[in-house]
Amino acid sequence: MKRPTGFTMLAVLLGWLTLAGVGNAVIGPAHGVLRILALAYAVAAGATAFGLWKVRAWAFSAFLAWALVVVLMMVAMQQAQFRIPWPAFFGFACFIVLILALLAFYVRRSLRKIVEQSAGGNAATPRASA
Repeated sequence: MKRPTGFTMLAVLLGWLTLAGVGNAVIGPAHGVLRILALAYAVAAGATAFGLWKVRAWAFSAFLAWALVVVLMMVAMQQAQFRIPWPAFFGFACFIVLILALLAFYVRRSLRKIVEQSAGGNAATPRASA
């Protein structure tokens, strides 16, 4: 079973984002909620990176969890630190959600294709169905 190039790129990027999340949790802002969200971000990004690297069917669920933490982090940072005008924040948030939705669509479609191909007789079936 060959890992799609997009999975490799996402896994490497999410691996780096895991380190950034840990760094933000350790030396980031003093606000308690942001530290907790940074740690949740790191855990979700790390799980997603691992799942995509190993091409596990649960990687899609991990990606959705990471995307949820991204949105929660944006809202928390808007409330605690940035306080940019709400129309500008809403426009930025819609753009980020669109990117996350497109990536989720890609991950889901690719995992389905891999599961269908491996169900055709290949013993390297991902551990769970997508």
